[in-house]
Amino acid sequence: MSADLSVLVVGGEPGAALRTLAEGWTAAGLLRESVWVRAEDVVTGDGPARAPARLVGPGDDARDADLLELVGAARRDLVRVVAVQQVTRGWSPPAAFLGRARVVADLLEAAVPLPPRGTRVHRVNLLVGESGATGLRTEHLLPGWDVTGVVAAEDRPDLDRASVFVREPGNFTGHGLAAVAAVAALWAGVPGGALDEGDATTADGDLVVLRASVRAILGPDAVEEVVRDTVELVSGPDGAAAVLPWARPAADPAAASTRAARFLLGRGDLLPAAWPTLPEPQRRVRGLRAAVVDAVRFDVRMVRVGAEWLGRALRRAVENVATLVLVGRDSDTLVRTRPRRDDSLFDVTRLLTETERVGPARAGPTAEDAVAPRPQTWQDLRRVCFALADGGELPAGLAAPERAGVRELLPPWALAPGPASGRRATRDGGRGEADGAAAQAQARAPAPEEEPAAAAETSAQPADAVDAPGGAVDGSSEGAPAGASAAEPLTAQLVDAVDEQARALDVLADQSGLPRSDVSERAERRLKRRWVVAVVAFVLAAVLTAVYAVGAPSAEGIARAVTMTVLLPLGFVLLANHAYYRSVRRREWKVAREAEERGWRAESGSVVRRERARLELLREALLDWCEVVSWLLHRPWAPLDVPPVRLPEDVLSTLPAAVALGVGRAVDDQARHDAARAAAAVLCRPGWVTESFDALVAHLGEGSDLRTDGYLAADLDVRGGPPGQRGRLLETVRSGAAATLATAAAVADVRRAVEEGRLRLPERRVDRLGRLGPPGQPVSESEFLRTMVQEPTPFALDQWSPRGLQRARHLPTTALVWLPGTGTEPSGSVSAVTATGARPTVRWATGQVALRVDISRRAEPGDLLLFAPVPTAQARERAPETTARPDLVEW
Repeated sequence: MSADLSVLVVGGEPGAALRTLAEGWTAAGLLRESVWVRAEDVVTGDGPARAPARLVGPGDDARDADLLELVGAARRDLVRVVAVQQVTRGWSPPAAFLGRARVVADLLEAAVPLPPRGTRVHRVNLLVGESGATGLRTEHLLPGWDVTGVVAAEDRPDLDRASVFVREPGNFTGHGLAAVAAVAALWAGVPGGALDEGDATTADGDLVVLRASVRAILGPDAVEEVVRDTVELVSGPDGAAAVLPWARPAADPAAASTRAARFLLGRGDLLPAAWPTLPEPQRRVRGLRAAVVDAVRFDVRMVRVGAEWLGRALRRAVENVATLVLVGRDSDTLVRTRPRRDDSLFDVTRLLTETERVGPARAGPTAEDAVAPRPQTWQDLRRVCFALADGGELPAGLAAPERAGVRELLPPWALAPGPASGRRATRDGGRGEADGAAAQAQARAPAPEEEPAAAAETSAQPADAVDAPGGAVDGSSEGAPAGASAAEPLTAQLVDAVDEQARALDVLADQSGLPRSDVSERAERRLKRRWVVAVVAFVLAAVLTAVYAVGAPSAEGIARAVTMTVLLPLGFVLLANHAYYRSVRRREWKVAREAEERGWRAESGSVVRRERARLELLREALLDWCEVVSWLLHRPWAPLDVPPVRLPEDVLSTLPAAVALGVGRAVDDQARHDAARAAAAVLCRPGWVTESFDALVAHLGEGSDLRTDGYLAADLDVRGGPPGQRGRLLETVRSGAAATLATAAAVADVRRAVEEGRLRLPERRVDRLGRLGPPGQPVSESEFLRTMVQEPTPFALDQWSPRGLQRARHLPTTALVWLPGTGTEPSGSVSAVTATGARPTVRWATGQVALRVDISRRAEPGDLLLFAPVPTAQARERAPETTARPDLVEW
């Protein structure tokens, strides 16, 4: 709602007719909303007065309610109270009307908050008289009100054409409503009232005379038409670059978007996580003597171990035979000669080799340790995408695309898929199941020995180097010309890179740990076999030695045979023990390496879980921001519907001669195209997409949520969904509210450029409606508005007394002019000088209505015939309606 509101106080049948006519004009779009109070409805008594009122709005929006309820529906900076006193030859406002008008004004004064930050109540006493009406008294001037204005009783089609007078019945009601709308700021698009500034009458009894002239061109708003054509012009495949004087379309959009994607993938959260390196266990360094001592000690101890093993084996054989003979093999009892113990060196060695050097398991990160994406990631994404499309400033490290010193702009299809094609990938992962995807992920997955930098370099490859995943959306390059490259848009490449990292994680998670080595068990079996061979060889050698001894050999022969019988098996056993010792040492080294690798695998699994959780958060936010970017690039403005305006015939017949309406004819196509190109330069200045996003953020009320480091609340939102700031932003762009907001700002920018003279719209030809216009003779728009700025015409002489004429009060000294913001200067000089040397004050209106109000210098009641005594015949007719106190003006 507007920050100002006008309350019109009327009375009698003329007031009722005036309100009815105002409802028709407002419904037709000529006037804006207002509040009307009939003096007869005001109730006074104990306590505050009650003032029933009617809110008259556009269309059929009329609502009856209490005056204070209607005024208090919104915050108001200014409330105008206009007491409309209509005077004809047969009727003048009674004293009760004056009292009720004061009651309404006092009621509002008491109810509204006080200035300077409150509401200002501006009291205007407006007298509207019929041509030749007389007999008003000085009490009708309402002493104490801010200003008293008298509407000149003349109705001119143009200021330099004859007046058709003001008659009742006739044009009296329409003439009065035109003046009331000028004073109460009711004309559509006119931002102020004619008597708003200061108090034109500072002393009781002072007044001013005013005359209103209105010109309105029916049909679409010229500025909105240009904005509509501009939006259509810049919505082509090349975007706005094709029509901007400071930029050109990119020669190779696909290459530029791929460079930008690599830039974003090489920094921040889009880089893959650093993988833990596989440590190499340290080898023990032993001296020669210590190594020999260790080996000999082990080999000798293994001889005892072998003997114990043979004894246990023999004892177990005896126990098994006893069990079989005594209780049976399938019974519930086992026969034992002594309790069995696994205390051999084999068991001790096996335990040592399995636990030595392993140490405690390394603690790795968990999924709960996943780090939320940094807000700088989304700032960089927006900054890069917006700057490549609107020519704004790019982040350091990414060169702006230029050719021959002229900035190149990328079309929207090269930066983001169109919103109509849907999300780039689904919310549940969208990993894709294309044939060969797993093999590609395996090939891209970093090996255990691969450095993190190599993995980052692999993941940073452009997404178009691999097949598109199954989650890709058809038509991701929406709006691209037929001959454009098949490379994916920038945002799609980022989503593909994140999906590629997720697939690599899946491959790593599927890799199981290495199998445990059985080197020790094989070596033990081999050593036992060799011990058995040594025992058998010793037995055979002993038998042979015994046979040899039966033959009475020499002592030397016996000694040699015994030595060979003992030393050869013993040497074989020692060699077997040393071979086993070497196997133990090799297994210790293998176990140490396997222990380190198991720790690396465990830590890698933790990193995989944490990285998968991080990528899920990253991908969710990335999809949201990519969609926001897509909407802002592909749908920067909403289609502007500019419907034609048609004025009902019953409204046209009530217009006075001073209100001239015209119908604008269509402008030729070349002029429309030139105007659209010029408007595109105004709207599409460097950084216009970023400005649109900033305006959207301000509209959502995030200005107060900016943190000290400059990040938006939506950048910091990791929750997502409608309750979060990022979700609110996404729902806003999806609903089209962002495009609608940008379109309203575009209309305001173009209108401001027109008002400042930076943009000139094509001039239209206008057909003036009504019987007072030249039939079938269209005139230029500037000629149609000529009367708004021409030299002022004196007020009609028949309403002035000789004293007023002698004091030159019939000459206007002020001319307030509101021109529509179309950039068309009316014929004639806007700086025309009046007879008193005053220049017209020209302001801009936001609609199609042009208003001019000529105001006289300060006058007195004796200067106007409206306050002259009523002739005798008329006095007898009006006696019951006039006030009782004979307070006439002296002549």
